[in-house]
Amino acid sequence: MASLSTFTKTSDLHLCSMLDEARFASGDYVKLYVNSVPNLARPTFKEATANADLFKPTATGNTFGPSWSTHWFRIHVKFPKELLAKEHLEFQWDARNEGLIWSEEGV
Repeated sequence: MASLSTFTKTSDLHLCSMLDEARFASGDYVKLYVNSVPNLARPTFKEATANADLFKPTATGNTFGPSWSTHWFRIHVKFPKELLAKEHLEFQWDARNEGLIWSEEGV
């Protein structure tokens, strides 16, 4: 019986290599900004995004709190030219909390 590692960790043609051709987490490709709302307030989309100066640079690995606080993130993603012709591109975000995603238009 084959173990899971047979499919995920052997040779250059394992399952994980097929799922992940390239990964970019920071630098020129991904820029993160956060608006940490004071006093446990719950602003509307319009209120939270009205002032770009409220968004400060942040980085992967930073923590935010306290519990039940609200943090709005702006994420600027620039795909490298060699990836633009790919059929499937994906942005992965794992904040380890509940969240809601809005477009720039508020949808």
